[in-house]
Amino acid sequence: MDHPMDYYDMLMALDPPMEYAFKDSLLSQDLLLKIAVIAVGNDRQNAISLALVCRTMACWMRHSIWGTVSLSNVPQVRALQESYRMWKRDISTYVDNVWIASTSARRVGAGVGQVFYDQYDLKDSCKKVAWDILKARNVGRVAMDCTLFEAGWITTSSAQPKQVFLLRNARHPTTEKRIDFSLPFFKKVTHMIMEVAWDQINGSFPKRADKCMPRLTHLAAYVPAGVTCAWMEDTLSSILHRVPQLEMLVVCLDGGVGRCRKDNALERLFKLCRRMDGLRKQKIILMPYAKPMEREWEDTVNWRLTVWDRALMEEELKPWAPLMEEMKPNWQMLTGYGMDMAATAKGNRGCWFRGGDGDVEMRDDIDALFEKAYEAFGEA
Repeated sequence: MDHPMDYYDMLMALDPPMEYAFKDSLLSQDLLLKIAVIAVGNDRQNAISLALVCRTMACWMRHSIWGTVSLSNVPQVRALQESYRMWKRDISTYVDNVWIASTSARRVGAGVGQVFYDQYDLKDSCKKVAWDILKARNVGRVAMDCTLFEAGWITTSSAQPKQVFLLRNARHPTTEKRIDFSLPFFKKVTHMIMEVAWDQINGSFPKRADKCMPRLTHLAAYVPAGVTCAWMEDTLSSILHRVPQLEMLVVCLDGGVGRCRKDNALERLFKLCRRMDGLRKQKIILMPYAKPMEREWEDTVNWRLTVWDRALMEEELKPWAPLMEEMKPNWQMLTGYGMDMAATAKGNRGCWFRGGDGDVEMRDDIDALFEKAYEAFGEA
């Protein structure tokens, strides 16, 4: 969602093709379908262009076009409403991922009525389109403004997604939210990411989540940087007590941009999480950064590294951190020059670096560094 998804406007302006162009083709339908899918890749604009070739191609491209539906502002919802009228036959069966919230980029400097803040910004006709998409049974991921959960948008939904993103509301960022987690919508949720603050949903979060969300095993919570160890311990204990079946709890420190500065307070939080991780069966991982939710969503729907993958990688690399710091190259020396690697008589363990004066320096301590790596791995 780094780029506004305006392909609904293109769909609205173009009629679905009616001719059948492949009846005399020497290639099989399966082969043509594979060629079309490879040609499109992850580019929805290409999918829309190919959909205009013929009716068969339009059917093949429906999943590429409608697999992920994003509604970030009112004009986008209206455009979707028009295109949905023309393409609505079986469209809901192709929807896998649904995002309904304003994006961070659109929250800043936009006029009220353009940014999609809550249900009051939409007319009933536009709401119906969003509700129809939310009713699709095959929807696997839903990212939605917490205000819409509170307003009952999922009360009549037949969708039972496996992944849910609870997004904070830009208009009411600190107001307590009342979300009914006992609805069938949450029955099959296995992974949940909460951008909304825990204090906002603490009152409505079930005391025993294993009753209404029995499959929830992975939970990621965004926490503002600067919290105290006492607050963190109380919050983590509350979450783990309410979700006893949880396998992994990832705490992302949200400092605005980038990683949180390494200081004594952050180190105390790391020690707290490590101590609680050792006392409990659930895996607790503290991440010193929090990705913008739009990027997290894009990584998830495009099968890239998710917050769970990155948390495990960060945890596995901890024992190697001192060694990796020692093995960092001298970039000041290498700036502007090539770096050549060459095998040596020691069994491909030697490294040649071309220095700033043009001379070649042999790093013959690579064996010692590898031995340290093996020792660190054995102690981990």
